[in-house]
Amino acid sequence: MERTPEPTKEDERQTRRDLRAVLVFGFVAATIELGLILYFFW
Repeated sequence: MERTPEPTKEDERQTRRDLRAVLVFGFVAATIELGLILYFFW
């Protein structure tokens, strides 16, 4: 069985950065969507 190499520190940093970007993008998208829903149905 082959073992996968351990993730390097740079990979961990990149993963953390990507997760943060996804969370920020999701929050912004949800806020815009909620604003549009309130605008059109208020």
